[in-house]
Amino acid sequence: MTDRFSVNPDSLRAGGAQIGQEAQVLSGALTRLQGRLGSLGDVCGGDQPGRSFAAGYEPKVQLVEQALRDMLERGGRPPDEVAALVFDAVRSGRFFITTSDATESMLRERFDAVLAGDLPPISQWDLHI
Repeated sequence: MTDRFSVNPDSLRAGGAQIGQEAQVLSGALTRLQGRLGSLGDVCGGDQPGRSFAAGYEPKVQLVEQALRDMLERGGRPPDEVAALVFDAVRSGRFFITTSDATESMLRERFDAVLAGDLPPISQWDLHI
């Protein structure tokens, strides 16, 4: 077993570009999903079983759509910046990195509460599960 770790910067950069392309694919998928769901009209019906189904179905549709929008709109730094962060972290021996200032503040708030023996606050992560 070796203690060496190596990183290929060109592979990191290429991976960053791939993430950008996948974000575009995800954006297209979200648009298609919204269009198809919208074209279905009222899939639940107005009777009691339909209303019961809608009570569970519609919030989950909204949750998935919001989570996808959040990933696209507030997804952190651009892929090329993330690749640079990873490369610098590997070079300097830093094990954990965050790609969003919001992530860092949520981690700090959560771990401070844990270390104090308190119940951690609900974070944005918890709201998108």
